[in-house]
Amino acid sequence: AYTFLHYAKAPLATALSDYTYPNNHLFHTLLVWISTRVFGDSEVAIRLPAFVFGMLVVPATYRLALRFADRGASLIAMALAAAWPALILYSTNARGYSFISFVFIVMLLVGDEIVEQATPARWAALTLLFALGMYTAPLMLYPGGGLLVWILAEKARRDGIAAARALLPGL
Repeated sequence: AYTFLHYAKAPLATALSDYTYPNNHLFHTLLVWISTRVFGDSEVAIRLPAFVFGMLVVPATYRLALRFADRGASLIAMALAAAWPALILYSTNARGYSFISFVFIVMLLVGDEIVEQATPARWAALTLLFALGMYTAPLMLYPGGGLLVWILAEKARRDGIAAARALLPGL
C-alpha cells in the first residue's frame, strides 16, 4: 500500500526517480503506474504486473529446464515453479520480485546461448535484461553477477580457459 500511495499514484517522473526507500521497485512501479491508469486503482490492477510476471515464470522455467534436461524434468520443474510458495508470494505481493525471478530465468537462457556463441545481439539482450532487473531493485546484482561468473565458468568447462578469456571483453 505504501508503494502504491507514495510512488505509483505520483506523477510518472516522480515515481520513476524517487528511490528514497528501497521499497520502491522502480520498473515495477512503472508497470503499476501504467496498470492503474488503464484499469483503475483496484487491488487487482495494483497486483497485475507482479501476477503476470509470476505466471510467466512457469513457462520460462519449463523452457530453461528443457534446455538442460529432458521433457520429463522440464515438466517437474514447471510444476514446482507453479506451486513453490515463495514464487506464489512474489506473484501476489505487488512488488518487483516476480519480475526479477522471470528476468533471471530469461537471463540464464540468454547466458547459455552466449556460452554457445557470443554475439553482439545476445550480449545486448543480456545487458538490457540485467539493466531492467537492476532498475527494478538493486538486489538483481546478486543473481546477475552470479550469472556472469557462471557464463565464464561454463565456457571454460565446455571449451577451455582460452575460450573463457575471449568472453572477458563482453563481460
